[in-house]
Amino acid sequence: MDELIVRLLRGESSDIEARQVERWRATAPENERSFQETRAVWLLAEELATRPEASPDADDLMAQAEQRRREAASRQRRRRLLRSPWWGYGLAAAALAALTVLATERGSDGPRTSPRLAPLESESGPGDVVTMSLSDGSVVRIAGASSIEFPPDPAFRRVVLQGRAFFAVPESDRPFRVATRDGEVTVLGTRFEVRQGEEGLRVVVVEGVVTVAGGGTEVRASPGQVAFVPSGAVPRVQDHEDVWSLLDWDGGLLVFQATPLASVIDEVSRHFDRPLAVADPSLRARRITAWFGGESLEEVVAAVCLVAGARCGVEGDIVVGR
Repeated sequence: MDELIVRLLRGESSDIEARQVERWRATAPENERSFQETRAVWLLAEELATRPEASPDADDLMAQAEQRRREAASRQRRRRLLRSPWWGYGLAAAALAALTVLATERGSDGPRTSPRLAPLESESGPGDVVTMSLSDGSVVRIAGASSIEFPPDPAFRRVVLQGRAFFAVPESDRPFRVATRDGEVTVLGTRFEVRQGEEGLRVVVVEGVVTVAGGGTEVRASPGQVAFVPSGAVPRVQDHEDVWSLLDWDGGLLVFQATPLASVIDEVSRHFDRPLAVADPSLRARRITAWFGGESLEEVVAAVCLVAGARCGVEGDIVVGR
């Protein structure tokens, strides 16, 4: 939904997309507050983009961002910025990260530069799991006792991981790279889990294709495959009958990035242990970007159908679209 809101604010949305945003805003008060919060940050980014100063004062930007966010009202569920280069600045830093990305994308003077990958917001969940939204649209779910860093890199969307994380990465011509002690994972856009442990690196691929490098060798892994890089050894790939059985996350795992609705419903069915199917074949190919943690089946289906631009409900074992 964030992507649709940004398109609307830029004046790039279609009539259908604009109606989707309006329906979403009308669904719940927290949706409207979320929209107004995003709009406030966007307006400040627009203001910064038109300023003649080449290097505005960072303290001033943070103060203004914090003021805008206070005026827009906070979301129902508190969100915290965790494990980031701006630790300690809280919501003001999250707003500043958003402003930096938006201003870089829209800047018209000089050569266009790749925006630095940065966390915009994060939320803690069961078992100290943290779900984090990044400035490129990626979603990262980070396991407890794990950490993630965001070093500057002009060529890649790059993170450094210690521990375990699940990534849902949007497609881009700028590769996304996960660096660990025993190897690196590179993708253009996909969903996968990375686990760095005492025995080495393990990568579980749910969707798309990843490249895993280590020990001077690189391999490619596809959906339904697992790549291993034992400490000090070269990587290898093996098929796995059910990769979802390896993804034992507290509270389950429902994280989607441009995923076809048919696949989304399959995963929701697996998550809730209830057979579901999409009744309207015309909806099956629609792509969904969303993540969940702790919602009921009915809440998940309602949200997914809203993003898909369909009015749906669960009837028996069927998700009915109208």
